Amino acid sequence: DGVTYTRPDGGLFIWCDLGHGLDTLALSKKAIEQKVVYVPGNTFMVDMDQPCSTLRLNYSTATDEKIEEGIRRLGVVFHEALQQA
Repeated sequence: DGVTYTRPDGGLFIWCDLGHGLDTLALSKKAIEQKVVYVPGNTFMVDMDQPCSTLRLNYSTATDEKIEEGIRRLGVVFHEALQQA
């Protein structure tokens, strides 16, 4: 059970699920410290106070290089969180 994500044919966003009981709202603060921002999945849920392992990434304006660097930074944040889970 690893990370799952959409493979869009178009649009502006990728929907990801980290699974493993990780809370993307709590992790967003660590991502911001690494200068990467995403929309935590609980923003789209009926009960926004419940922990949620999903997130939405936007790829509409960033260059390929910036996307790759952002994913690398998120990988570090998420890997550290998995080590502590």
